[in-house]
Amino acid sequence: MSNNNTEAVSPHALPPLPYAENALAPVVSIKVATLRIPSQTFRTLERQELAEDLSFSPAHSLVDHQPIGGINRARVEIYRHLSEFRHKQNHKQLVEHEK
Repeated sequence: MSNNNTEAVSPHALPPLPYAENALAPVVSIKVATLRIPSQTFRTLERQELAEDLSFSPAHSLVDHQPIGGINRARVEIYRHLSEFRHKQNHKQLVEHEK
């Protein structure tokens, strides 16, 4: 037997899956809950203003998820400059989130 795993394996040579016998059995549905989600208004002036004040940066992440590589370092700087420019143009204070 070779270790390169390039040999084709026939699906008929594989052992049957344990649930294969029941694959065509009728499914029994059991109601466990009812969710009621009231209608919500998403487009409000308050939310629009919040959206305008938010800043996105790939650097706003856990240390283990920080972007790596030259392109991502450039993205972090570009996003920062764009956010600073937008906030200045809109006469808004730029507030960065705390890590």
